[in-house]
Amino acid sequence: MKRPLLIFLVCLAALVAAGAVTFLVLRERQNTDGLRPLEQVVGTPQETTDEHIVFQDETPVADPALVGRWRNAENPQWFKVYLDDYDDEEGYFWGKEWNEAEDVQETDLSYHGNGWFRWRKDGARIVELHTMDVHDIPVPKLWDCRHLTARTPDDSLVLISPERNTALHFSRIY
Repeated sequence: MKRPLLIFLVCLAALVAAGAVTFLVLRERQNTDGLRPLEQVVGTPQETTDEHIVFQDETPVADPALVGRWRNAENPQWFKVYLDDYDDEEGYFWGKEWNEAEDVQETDLSYHGNGWFRWRKDGARIVELHTMDVHDIPVPKLWDCRHLTARTPDDSLVLISPERNTALHFSRIY
């Protein structure tokens, strides 16, 4: 009677050992297939979906005193719009201008073509790089910003061209 019991126990031990090896091999294969253990999938208590997370954006902020739609005081049909739409490639913001006295409406401007410009304000200097429909060859214009009031009932902007020594006066529409 001892011999059959011994054979049974050896077979049972071999079966348990084979099951354990199979379990370990399958577990290792599962981890090497890119699957993570359950603890890593669930996450820690700090990684909840109702958390308030703030991401830092590297995009510069446009001068809020300049952003808006401006009308020329001498020619009320000439408009300039300084947008806060940033062009990552060039490092400037977008803007546009048109003169309705020359029968050009805002709707006539093709997107980032004639009438559009990129702009940047460095201290009191405004640099505008005007674009064209045919080629994206910028035409630079420099302005000295001598007067800029913002968020008052009579917002005004005075731009002086250092090349021509002329002053342009604008008032904010919105």
